[in-house]
Amino acid sequence: MEYGDPLGPKAFPFLLGSLFALAAVLLLFESGRPQAAATGTAIRGSARPGAVSAVVVGTALFFALLEPMGYLIAFTIYLFLVMLWLHRKSPFTCLFVAFVFSIGSYALFAKALGVSLAKGLVYF
Repeated sequence: MEYGDPLGPKAFPFLLGSLFALAAVLLLFESGRPQAAATGTAIRGSARPGAVSAVVVGTALFFALLEPMGYLIAFTIYLFLVMLWLHRKSPFTCLFVAFVFSIGSYALFAKALGVSLAKGLVYF
């Protein structure tokens, strides 16, 4: 009897990328829909694509920084910038959540699941 994942470790990035692409398509479709009837206003057609474009640029920056800076720093910067884009009035909360989530996801993937992540400048 054979144990383990028949696809191997290459399935995780493919699955994650597919889910991100699906989320982006859903956001683009949602951008044309009006907001809830209670507000009585409609979302402008260019409001959501601008947010999607910002996330795409942030993701490209994340991938560019991943190898030289490592997962912890690159992912913290990525989450901070994306969260700051969405919640401009609370930068310290965004930084705190990005830092805690980065440490938690590193502990889960690298330590608990044994996934090899980019080490960069800071690792443990």
